[in-house]
Amino acid sequence: MRTTNYDRRLQTLKVSDSNTSVIDQLEILKQDYLGMRYMISMDKYHLSGIAEGLTTTETMSFVDWEDACDWATKVTKQSVVPYVVLEMRGPNGEKENF
Repeated sequence: MRTTNYDRRLQTLKVSDSNTSVIDQLEILKQDYLGMRYMISMDKYHLSGIAEGLTTTETMSFVDWEDACDWATKVTKQSVVPYVVLEMRGPNGEKENF
């Protein structure tokens, strides 16, 4: 059977959708089974890759504010991570700059 461009595009979309689904499933796992219901938002500055030079805002779940700050500090200090966390905001008005 011959594969057309349409088939390739459709397959690419399925892979893209499944990747998003995996990320969503991990967040559900963190919240429902690990008790990580503390949602923060953060601004990340990308140092390399397709988003190099851009700042993005994302949300992530943690156990508590201290856990979130500990994670952000460790990630920002790692030279192999392609971004740095600029700022995090917690649901109770917490705010931290890195």
